[in-house]
Amino acid sequence: MEYKELTPEQFRKMQLVELDILKEFDRVCRKNNINYVMIAGTMLGAIRHKGFIPWDDDIDVAMLREDYEKFKKTCLDDLNSDICYFQDHTTDPEYRWGHAKLRRTGTTFVRVGQEHLKCKTGIFIDVFAMDDVPKTIPMQLVQDFRCFCLRKILWSEVGRVNTKGFWKVWFTLLSKIPVEWVFKRLNHYAKKSKNSSSNGVRLLTFPASGN
Repeated sequence: MEYKELTPEQFRKMQLVELDILKEFDRVCRKNNINYVMIAGTMLGAIRHKGFIPWDDDIDVAMLREDYEKFKKTCLDDLNSDICYFQDHTTDPEYRWGHAKLRRTGTTFVRVGQEHLKCKTGIFIDVFAMDDVPKTIPMQLVQDFRCFCLRKILWSEVGRVNTKGFWKVWFTLLSKIPVEWVFKRLNHYAKKSKNSSSNGVRLLTFPASGN
């Protein structure tokens, strides 16, 4: 596939499309009393630049697990499908990431190195769920390592094509692990996470990683 570098005008147009998706996301959340926060470069851009970081190509938002599950359900009825649609591994079996996206309807957007993936494409914003983690540092480290491994298994379909030598062999082997097994492990953490939990530590189990 031939790669196309966006002009500054095209890049800005993409940002504005993402902003339209965010507005629809915000509308649905306000209608259904769902709390969310902007994170990472999106939050930094909103504070420092009063908008996008000029070179940032995506939008990241996050919410507590129960709010996330509520949002996912409301998308069935309240999300304007002419604007965007909700995508995760349950709505798109070929989708390989541990968080969701809202994709702009009728658009095509493929990251370099991911042309061979079979999931639906399009300009998007990322939607993350924030889950409980154990209170003790040793168990936090264990859970972090487990999530790291699960994340690498999901990414292995990209890694086996875009790496060389030992890593190509390693990611090829990881890509043989059924993604259904990975999502079962993820669901284990999701079921344990409650907004009403006394656990004061909430983290993203699947941070953005070039997806």
